[in-house]
Amino acid sequence: MSREKAYDLIQPLTARSWDHHLMFKDLVLKSKDITDTLSPEEIDDAFDYHYHLRNVDLIFKRAGLE
Repeated sequence: MSREKAYDLIQPLTARSWDHHLMFKDLVLKSKDITDTLSPEEIDDAFDYHYHLRNVDLIFKRAGLE
């Protein structure tokens, strides 16, 4: 899927999530256009914050904040 197509699928969901105080992940999991492409496991992986925080300890150490 192109980046533009992915953006077009996600953008309305982000707006709906924000405007109606809904959980974004729930909207993604209910979107047939997205679930036709990604499995629930792949969606879970995309929302796993551990990947994005994996170097926090190293960053704090380098900054002298251990």
